[in-house]
Amino acid sequence: MHVKGRYNVIDVCRHIINYSNDHAIYIDNLKLQKLLYFSQANYLFVTEGNIPCFNEPIIAWQYGPVVLEAYQEFQVYGSAMIPNITTVTEFDRAAMKFIRRPVVDSIAYREQDASLLQDTVDYFKDFSGVQLVNITHKQQPWLDAYQNGINSVIENQAIYDYFRAG
Repeated sequence: MHVKGRYNVIDVCRHIINYSNDHAIYIDNLKLQKLLYFSQANYLFVTEGNIPCFNEPIIAWQYGPVVLEAYQEFQVYGSAMIPNITTVTEFDRAAMKFIRRPVVDSIAYREQDASLLQDTVDYFKDFSGVQLVNITHKQQPWLDAYQNGINSVIENQAIYDYFRAG
């Protein structure tokens, strides 16, 4: 049975990115991807596997866990630091044009959720993306799911079981 996550992964990314920037923590797309994986693990651990932080699957890629939607959204930054995300562009069907609106941080309204994400960022703040890749490559969820050239899903249950066994 699939349990719906609490947030959209892009909202989680924006929270992680903005928190990182506000606290002078370097964040690029590689590090963001690994922080999403560890954030999902932290969230699953705290909620005892009942509720994922976000809905989108985590995929086992060559350089560790990746959430495709997040990768595609932020790949434009490459290995450069991702700046604060303060606006979002959407298509307004009524006006038939694109509009920019301020980002609303829905996670900030749930203090416990914001704290879990921020604790994850704080814990890994001194690690580079490459160091986080090396860590994930030694963990069973990635090892079990990774198949070269295949977008295999790292199941939330596997993440929960691994970190619970800790």
